Amino acid sequence: MAHAVVIGAGIGGLTAALALARKDWSVTVLEQAASIEPVGAGLAVAPNALRALDVIGVGDEVRRLAAIQGQSGIRTPDGRWLSRTTAEAGAARYGDPIVLLARSALVGILAGRLPQGACG
Repeated sequence: MAHAVVIGAGIGGLTAALALARKDWSVTVLEQAASIEPVGAGLAVAPNALRALDVIGVGDEVRRLAAIQGQSGIRTPDGRWLSRTTAEAGAARYGDPIVLLARSALVGILAGRLPQGACG
């Protein structure tokens, strides 16, 4: 069995570790923090990122956390709209919603799917 050491238990490191574990690699994740704690702010997971999360088996779990309701978009500093849309229009155009969630929720989903003892 191949073995990989992943440095860092952030979103990227946990995703890489989970992808390798799903391909039957033995994985060790090394993190300088004493434990993986719920830290960080919110983030948006775009449709293309959801498709990447599908590959490692967590896309649907993340989709269930979708929170956009009504209209959203990007504004200039003075408040003018540059772009706006609705969750339904975004999902129709891109095939998936944009999921807003706490960073800690995504880290928890990824870490929870790793094999026992992978985080060392």
